[in-house]
Amino acid sequence: MCRESVTPARFNQCPSGTTVACQRNRSLLSAFTATVFARHQTKISHKLFGRFETAVQVVERWILARLRYHTFFCLSELNTAIRQLLQEMNARPLQRQKVSRWDLFETLDRPALRPLPSTPYEYAQWKKAKVSIDYHIEFNRRLYSVPHALVGEVVELRITATLITVLHRGKQVALHQRHGSGRFSTQPHHMPESHRRHSEWSPHR
Repeated sequence: MCRESVTPARFNQCPSGTTVACQRNRSLLSAFTATVFARHQTKISHKLFGRFETAVQVVERWILARLRYHTFFCLSELNTAIRQLLQEMNARPLQRQKVSRWDLFETLDRPALRPLPSTPYEYAQWKKAKVSIDYHIEFNRRLYSVPHALVGEVVELRITATLITVLHRGKQVALHQRHGSGRFSTQPHHMPESHRRHSEWSPHR
């Protein structure tokens, strides 16, 4: 079961008329090899949406209402109670199909499932930055180098708890450890040749 936290998708209208999800959701979908389909405003979609609402009401009545007046002293205790009621709810036969939700899951859903990725999904923050004249971009008062040919260009930053990935037109151009000593994180191969030669000079030269 995937327990990652997902932010509701926001869609931006492109000049071409197509819609694209925000970078954060695209990254999540790519990690789990998943796809999102937009819900069109049709009679069928309204009918399906009504079914979703009914499913939510079933959970509220079968689980939330029954636990409303219980007192829990830790999260694990609450989760145990929810899990037990959820299993009971999923084992109940549906009125029309005469089979349980669990039976339908085993028959329809489980055969189509794939294993989760071997490494957990890592939440990333996305932002844009303009490369300054000294071929660095700034994030949280720390400066990170990019190839000097990108001076003046706008790049995208993918920021995790430990890494900052810099992309230009969708291609990775730099990778830095987010936390380190000093204010600058400069990689020699990002420098112009003259700057690189100067940095290699000894103090006695």
